[in-house]
Amino acid sequence: MSTADLSDTGPTRRPLSLTVNLHTVGTDVDEQIRGIASELASRVDELAHAVACAVRAEVAFYKSTGVVTNDELLTSSAENLRLALKCLENARVSTPRLPSRRVPNAPPRAFHCRR
Repeated sequence: MSTADLSDTGPTRRPLSLTVNLHTVGTDVDEQIRGIASELASRVDELAHAVACAVRAEVAFYKSTGVVTNDELLTSSAENLRLALKCLENARVSTPRLPSRRVPNAPPRAFHCRR
């Protein structure tokens, strides 16, 4: 049975490290997110093809009309993935904030995207 020791690192309660069975593992969430985004960015063409195929097969509008060509759908999928992954590569995870006073019922922001 493994035991975990999570140390309180202050008001955010975000541990700097996690000890499992006497082994310390870094838990820098920001760095992990950037690493995952970077790895996925290296495969964006492959992922865009998979997304475009799924959209064409599953979304009724794209399935039943030829308004958007396969090339346009593939290009759009790749651009959207690149934008999302760039945001994740530059993300800074933070503790949720209170909803904005200007936007009623706004969800808390979980991360910030810096372009």
